[in-house]
Amino acid sequence: MKASGSYAIFWNVQVNHQAPVDQTVVQQIWFSPQWVLSDSTAFANFMCTDTITGSRQALTHTWTYSMTFGRNDLNAAATTAAQTVAGLSTFSDSNIWMYGQGQANTADANGWFSASCMGGRPNTYTSQMLTAFKLGTTFTFRAGYKLFCNQIACS
Repeated sequence: MKASGSYAIFWNVQVNHQAPVDQTVVQQIWFSPQWVLSDSTAFANFMCTDTITGSRQALTHTWTYSMTFGRNDLNAAATTAAQTVAGLSTFSDSNIWMYGQGQANTADANGWFSASCMGGRPNTYTSQMLTAFKLGTTFTFRAGYKLFCNQIACS
């Protein structure tokens, strides 16, 4: 039987930890598949960056989203959030859905906090940047998480 119709691929990179984040940090979460149309060895990086402000009792999470690509991996030696994607080309695509979810100020019943970066991409459009996919397509990807000081002393 041949599959037909439209469908999408969705991702969720979730991080769980037992120490709460606070207003002294920026957290980044990313999903990086090898979907670059012009270079099958390059990674498309879907990055969710959470800048946290406020007091410990009333934290505000401000999420920003970026899409970059390149043969080089994300900068693992970065000391600031902006350095993570330094030297990579940026792109935009209105057909890509992305959403970041910050942790609550309280842990779950087992003492865990979590944050996640989610996204999705339909198969029904033609991209000039990203490779097409269909049911049964396999691909290589990387995913990650990193914390940075938020221009003030980290706690």
